[in-house]
Amino acid sequence: MIAVRAFAHKTVAVFGLARTGLGAIRALVAGGTQVIAWDDNSAARDLGGQEGAEIVPWREWPWEKIAALVLSPGVPLTHPQPHGVVEHATRARVPVIGDVELFAREIRVNPELPGKAPVIAITGTNGKSTTTALVGHILKECGFDTQIGGNIGKSVLELASPSPKTIYVLEMSSFQIDLAPGLTPDVGLLSNLSPDHIDRHGTMENYAAIKARLMKQTAKDGQVVIGVDDGYSSAIFTQLSGARGAQAHPVSVGKVLGRGIFVVDGALYDALGIGWSYLESEGRSTFTLSMNVDYLREVFAGEQVIVQSRLLDCDGKRVHYFHEMRRSDGHVAATNELLAMHVNMTTRRSEPFPEDIQKRLAWMKNAHAAMPLPSQVGRKLGIRRRSSNSDE
Repeated sequence: MIAVRAFAHKTVAVFGLARTGLGAIRALVAGGTQVIAWDDNSAARDLGGQEGAEIVPWREWPWEKIAALVLSPGVPLTHPQPHGVVEHATRARVPVIGDVELFAREIRVNPELPGKAPVIAITGTNGKSTTTALVGHILKECGFDTQIGGNIGKSVLELASPSPKTIYVLEMSSFQIDLAPGLTPDVGLLSNLSPDHIDRHGTMENYAAIKARLMKQTAKDGQVVIGVDDGYSSAIFTQLSGARGAQAHPVSVGKVLGRGIFVVDGALYDALGIGWSYLESEGRSTFTLSMNVDYLREVFAGEQVIVQSRLLDCDGKRVHYFHEMRRSDGHVAATNELLAMHVNMTTRRSEPFPEDIQKRLAWMKNAHAAMPLPSQVGRKLGIRRRSSNSDE
């Protein structure tokens, strides 16, 4: 459990005593807050009382003493019309927030500074639960203390307190985003958008705006990942990419992107820039050398090319690669060390490219000595890969 100290020695009201409401009571009481609560269900009220809240009908609450109202995400905030408790809070100028906002204020006290642990916030209409579970699984396999919750599994305040290796992976519904204006994730991910919960948001535009808000709240030094296969999500990416630059990354399934990550004909392509990516599947390891498509066009005079580097062998001391460049017609344009490139080769653009293709390849070869191994790139990213040959 995460104890919330942001309202210590103050009074906070909780309305709606299901999973998130009960979790909020426990966290607030543990942080020294006086909690009053209500739910229309008598059994839920009993549970709230057992967690340490004073059970008082919401119409009898001392609004002048309440520092915040923690609202269950299932209670209407704006549409089809605000619940009565929301209207009372608005008139009394009491902030209406959710359990995720309590989490945010505890984990990242100052939005301008790093939090106590990284937070990955995932939202969208479809696929967000699967994506959340998969991201959590990957990070756990990498050795992190992965805490998964929010709209999936445990409520956010039921998750474990942060440790040096903790990463929070949260699924966020539109209702939760609406009640978490202070959440500042390190990574924001939007899978896709299609009409959903319109009765609670009024219009599709309102629904999309709430999802976009989470992306905009992502930390200034964070990363935003957006699926761009629908019009609404694509528009959000266009808006954010202009403001965030290289920190906003598009993803597509079935559409070739000039910059981003995309899947075409069952193959995964990384066109975010020059760099290494790693994939291990069914006992086989693959390193992919990925380059910005525009950069390839500049180097290879518009030829459509694909560059891959496959790991042939790793004896614990050296990593042996096979580099290959194929044109769209399947013709191999070059292989092996001719394609060895520095990860930051784009910084050399001020140097003129030779007109002849072979000379261009030779020009690229000069950077081979400076090319970092994937293990070095991994260390730069703070990622360590476990090996069967390692005692770790």
